Parts: sequence; structure tokens; C-alpha cells
Amino acid sequence: MDKPLNTYTPELDQWIRNGVKHALIDVDNTLVKANIAELYLRMRKNSFKRSWAWRLWLAGFAAFWAPIYLLLDAMNREWFQRAFYRRFRAFSPEQIDQASEELVQEKCRTRLISYTHQLIPYLQKNNINVILLSTNIEPVVKRMAQRYGVDYLCLPVLQNGTAAQVGLDQLRDFKKNHATRYPSESLLAVADSKHDLPVLQHAAYSIVIEDRPLSWMKKIGGTYIRVPGALFQHGHDYTENRTHTENIPSS
Repeated sequence: MDKPLNTYTPELDQWIRNGVKHALIDVDNTLVKANIAELYLRMRKNSFKRSWAWRLWLAGFAAFWAPIYLLLDAMNREWFQRAFYRRFRAFSPEQIDQASEELVQEKCRTRLISYTHQLIPYLQKNNINVILLSTNIEPVVKRMAQRYGVDYLCLPVLQNGTAAQVGLDQLRDFKKNHATRYPSESLLAVADSKHDLPVLQHAAYSIVIEDRPLSWMKKIGGTYIRVPGALFQHGHDYTENRTHTENIPSS
């Protein structure tokens, strides 16, 4: 087993002895180096028949839309998500599903984060209920959950005529609302950014995947450790059939 997990095992074992029963784990940049924009750009690229047309479109997107989305994200993550997810209406659910399959396969070969990749089976071995909690979409998160044999909570992709529509009805405080269903004293949170603070603040114990200490971490409040987000050196392609998982009902 790689050093990162062993380095922090004493703290983790103590938390388990203290009564941790559940672990909520973020996906993007916590379990795998990825984000929703990569999926969209992959699908958009596939929609062009000529490479020069794709490059022209990409240049325009980078010059005009990218700064707007970055500004929205800096101001409010939910504003960014509501604006950006509208772009997925240009594709069918089948197109999104296929692109998600390709993206997850690729990322699991080359971009898994070492510590979290090893952490999940360690928690399972200690009978901790592991759930992936993400505001990414179900075709992506479901595949990641299946690879580890865990449950998941995320945003659904709905059928709207022939087009897809990301279900945003529960987006407001999505992670906080699900995290607070678990008692703080029995909850471990694993995440990477200030956007996950509501979950990190609720959980009695937290692991932050980040290479350096940042000012927002002072707001966590509970007991936490910071772990560098080094990539797994020997990417492992888990089979899709370890455990059947379904998106946990929101009600």
C-alpha cells in the first residue's frame, strides 16, 4: 500500500474507534482529477466533423464564455452550475451516458487520487458506510460508485423530449442537506474545496485533499487532517460489477 494512507492510518483508526459509521466522499478532485467542464468539452468536440471547426469553436468559447463561467464560479458555485448545466440540453441522455463512460474509463486509468483511491476499501474493510456525494451528474458518479461498490448521491440526468436535462430542483444546499441527515459524531467527510465547507463543518471528522494549507480550512471547526492530492501511480481499472448500486432516494 502506498505511503499516503499508511501515514494517516493512526488518526483514521482513532476516529473509527470514536464511533465513525458513515463516510461522505466528494468525487471531483477528491477521488479523481476531473470536473464537469471536461465532460461537456468532450461531447462538444465529438459533435464537430472537422478539427478546424472544433478549434474555432473552442477559441470562441475560451475567449467569451470561459471568463463568465469562472467569474460565476468565484462568486457562487450554485450560480455557475445552474448556468453551465443548461449547456447539456444540446445532447441526448444517450450521448451523455456514452461520453461519461469514456471519461470515467480514461480518468480511472490515469487520474485517480492515490489517498482516496486507497481510503475507500480501507473504510469498507472497517464496516464504514461509504457514500459518494457530488453535484456532478449521475452518469459519471454512478460509474465511479460502481467501481468501488459504494452508494452515491448526485444530480440526475432527465429526459426532456429528445434532449437531456440535468435535474437541479435539489441543487440548493445539496451537499449540506444530505450531510445533515447523519449525526455529526458518526460522520467522516472527505473533500477538497471551500465549496464543501457545509459538509466539512457538519462532520466531526474530515479529510481535506489539498497540497497546501489554505485560509478557508480554518473554518472547518472539527477535527481534520490535510492530505496531498497525489495521483495514483498505477491506475487500476475496477470491474463494473463489484456491487450493484443505485442513487439513494433523496426523500
